[in-house]
Amino acid sequence: MVDILIHKKLEKLIFNKLVGDLSEVVYHPHGQDIWFIDFETNEWYFQYTNSGQLWYNQILFKNYFSLFSLSNSEYQKILKNWFETFVKLPVNIITRKNSNMDYYIDGIMRNTNYKWSLKDRFGFSYHTVKHYLGLKTHIPEENIKLEHFLTDYGVH
Repeated sequence: MVDILIHKKLEKLIFNKLVGDLSEVVYHPHGQDIWFIDFETNEWYFQYTNSGQLWYNQILFKNYFSLFSLSNSEYQKILKNWFETFVKLPVNIITRKNSNMDYYIDGIMRNTNYKWSLKDRFGFSYHTVKHYLGLKTHIPEENIKLEHFLTDYGVH
């Protein structure tokens, strides 16, 4: 059994590392999903659905969490907690994907038919869409990065 104090310290260390490492990742709504993507490398980190399902890139995070000697079930709990704490969206189910999504990400980046508006929220809450659109009006860059989202919540 893991000492809860050690676990909390490890979780805080991992949370801080995730914030630092993922701050440049793009927060990209696309219809019923929010993707967290590095557009330069086409690497995806998370896919979050409007039903509360969080998919994560198993290939990336397995290597990432091997640094901390954590099992899949242990780091899934930490990813879920981190996502809910910092991205502020509830996770009902967390699942891994072990596949290359380059073809899909390319389509997401090119297709503008699934852009959010207050009228077209694609199943996301009014608050979530309004918050994103508010960031879009205040951020001069084309894409909202996770750092902008996290800064808005006072993480940095």
